[in-house]
Amino acid sequence: MEVYKYFKEKKFKDDFLMGKIRLGTFSLYRGIENKHQGDAHEGISTYYIKDETYTPEIKKEIEKSTPLSKMIFGFASEETTVRFVDAKFNHILNDSYMVCATTERNDEFFKDDFGEHCIKIKNTTAFLVMVTHALKTSLNTDVVDYMDKVSYTKKINSDISEYEHPALTKHEHPYSIQKEFRFIWEITPPRGNLDIITIDLSSEIAENLFEEIK
Repeated sequence: MEVYKYFKEKKFKDDFLMGKIRLGTFSLYRGIENKHQGDAHEGISTYYIKDETYTPEIKKEIEKSTPLSKMIFGFASEETTVRFVDAKFNHILNDSYMVCATTERNDEFFKDDFGEHCIKIKNTTAFLVMVTHALKTSLNTDVVDYMDKVSYTKKINSDISEYEHPALTKHEHPYSIQKEFRFIWEITPPRGNLDIITIDLSSEIAENLFEEIK
């Protein structure tokens, strides 16, 4: 699969093409004020339960498919029936590293907020794996990596069993036009808010991963 990445400055594009990969974080994007780049809800899913009762049997069933539920039900024993009334929960993903790209080239849209300089990531799987290896080596830690298209279905969920991945969902407006594709690297164990870092894949590796577009 091929995806595209835009850059505000030519220097940043050139660095990427040389294998110097700048990794952003969820905490960074929560603080950006630009309405297309920033998102205060980045990496966060919200649940609001009006009035629901969960028996031990129902809890076990939900926990099979919804990671958040174990945290929500954690205060009660497995044998306890739980009732929530006007309850709101935020599932906040631990701060992680990310690279944002797009599945569709759209120079006209991206030039104002994201930049006019563009490259193609020719092999998404190889890029993910190479960055993972570099992170593990650089930080001496375990890394959980994944990538996917962003789903523009984010909403306040009224059902705990309606799990949505905080890293891969965003509100439809104003983000859906971006056709975003994300690479995510979660650090294990979590380290709180992460600093932006640049890792070096080497120019030889980069030559096989990237293609300069403009």
